[in-house]
Amino acid sequence: MNEDLADFDREAGYPMAWYFLMLAGKAVPHWVAEAVVEDALDGFAYLRQRDIDVARKWLHRPYAV
Repeated sequence: MNEDLADFDREAGYPMAWYFLMLAGKAVPHWVAEAVVEDALDGFAYLRQRDIDVARKWLHRPYAV
């Protein structure tokens, strides 16, 4: 997942592109946010904590679906 997200962000040209494009359309499915948070809970640390917190908050209260 780490490599996929990093590649996606690199191609888009900015960090957290996967997240913003998940909100803005269908380029990234919503299950990606869930997988990122689950990975963090399992001890994987490929994103900064603040990025994980953003995804976690969105999961609990989605503001763009």
